[in-house]
Amino acid sequence: MENQDRCPIQFRFADPRQQRIYEELQLVGPGLAAFFRDACWLMQDERALESTSHLVAHLLREIESALRSVLRPIATEAPDHNADSRSQKEQIRVILQALGIPEVTPEARAWFELVERLHGFAHRRGLEAPRPPAEVHELWLRAQILLKVVLAGMRDRFLNWFPILDDLLTRPHPTNHDLKRLANEVPSNPVTRGYFFDRLDKPEWLKPLWGKGFFRHPPAPVQDEENGWFPVPRPAPALADGQAQTRSCGLHHPRGGRH
Repeated sequence: MENQDRCPIQFRFADPRQQRIYEELQLVGPGLAAFFRDACWLMQDERALESTSHLVAHLLREIESALRSVLRPIATEAPDHNADSRSQKEQIRVILQALGIPEVTPEARAWFELVERLHGFAHRRGLEAPRPPAEVHELWLRAQILLKVVLAGMRDRFLNWFPILDDLLTRPHPTNHDLKRLANEVPSNPVTRGYFFDRLDKPEWLKPLWGKGFFRHPPAPVQDEENGWFPVPRPAPALADGQAQTRSCGLHHPRGGRH
């Protein structure tokens, strides 16, 4: 995987379930996949750092909050401008209901427990020594149970995000709210990004997108056997590769061609 190649630490997943979660998180966004991978590395060698428990808790908090944001469109048919004012538990209840997950299931209970306890585990206890990794071990296991089920629910509802992209594409001048929706409420993978940028025909979007860092990490160069190196991949192969990745996880691009 691309993120694995960039990481200076050589790491192999010891648990196939963790490997699968990592691969599915890549369809949500490369950042979440990297956070999970680093947490796996830390927990696989718990004695590598004294602060392992705190770092893992921080990484899990980032993953959990990002999932709540990206799952918001599944839980509400229309843009929910009041979602940020809801408590974390209220947001989770709405998402669980939309995913068809009863609140009494282990994964639902794990989600409520994570938002309740991760804050305390992530932060220091005064000037005391860091928490031992054993203290966060149970939460780490529960988080994986949660991720497996929630990511499966996202995969089954992958097409739900394309109406958001279609709506954004109709807007001639993006607002901060539009940019926030694109950055946080739509999975960031080659299919969704390819779908959006292949159809974006309003130059007024480019400067705001640049300002929000959308072009900060361009695709890696692709070698052409006859002509040498190109600075960026050509769009068609890049999108085709993304579609292939998505199909391999049971997802399909909703439709081809332009509007």
